[in-house]
Amino acid sequence: MLSAFADCVLYANKTAANQALVYRTIEQNVEKLFTPEYVETVEEHLSRTQALLLYQSMRLFDTDIRQRSFAEANMDLCESWTDLLGDLRNATSEAPNLPSQKPITWEVGADLWWHINTR
Repeated sequence: MLSAFADCVLYANKTAANQALVYRTIEQNVEKLFTPEYVETVEEHLSRTQALLLYQSMRLFDTDIRQRSFAEANMDLCESWTDLLGDLRNATSEAPNLPSQKPITWEVGADLWWHINTR
């Protein structure tokens, strides 16, 4: 997910001079999402799907026809990943007596550093 956010920043600062580099970086990172070892937990699948949605948004609305065609080629996969998330949500909402987990919160201290308050 971090590389997807970094690529969003890279894409937002795309110029004619660095356009080829930006596209190449995005293409490489999208390919990394498709590696089988990426998904082991529900959280990892959620993160991977969110990253793909960011990449799809950048590529579908780009003026470059090649980027749009790559995004269109990945639409079926994007839909199947999203459908799987829905199936996982339905499966967990029907499971009885699931342990309640305290969500992770982010707090900003006086010295502006991030603190993660874990479970």
